[in-house]
Amino acid sequence: MSLLTKLISLTLFTLLSSIAHADQWGGFVGLNNSEYSGDGNWDRDFGIELGASYLKPLNGTITFRSGVGLVQRNSENGNTSVKFLYLEIPFTLMVQATNQLGIFSGLNLDLKVDNSPSSIDGEEFFAVSFPIGARYSVSGPHSLEGIVEFGVTDIVSGNNGTYQLGTTLVGRYVYTF
Repeated sequence: MSLLTKLISLTLFTLLSSIAHADQWGGFVGLNNSEYSGDGNWDRDFGIELGASYLKPLNGTITFRSGVGLVQRNSENGNTSVKFLYLEIPFTLMVQATNQLGIFSGLNLDLKVDNSPSSIDGEEFFAVSFPIGARYSVSGPHSLEGIVEFGVTDIVSGNNGTYQLGTTLVGRYVYTF
């Protein structure tokens, strides 16, 4: 087993173990609007998000926010449509501004699961982005999240050019169990 495979396995085991013992866990569904930056003129396109989330309060105002989700990032360049499917693992800290509103930021690790077209030359296995967002508790277990993610790593570097995930806008509904 390669070192990268061991690290990914350990991260997923730790994350899933934490979800089972977290103070608050739940599920989310959402839409995102992504664009790539780099070679060529990339247009925004919509993708879907689905996964599990959890919150682990560290003290009265700071909460560790994480989870795991399947996240689709799409963009278009002229007649070329590129779709990436990632397993996203966020590592963020959320500060409670009020009883209903939390502001969060941190780091997202996106492990590539699939891409279309499958013949993309030079695609990278994972991407890193910095999310900044807010979580609004609507009532009881229902919350809404708005997130802006800033991509910082190349997702393709090869004969097809070099580009990275640019800015992604995300809207999510979260149900906490």
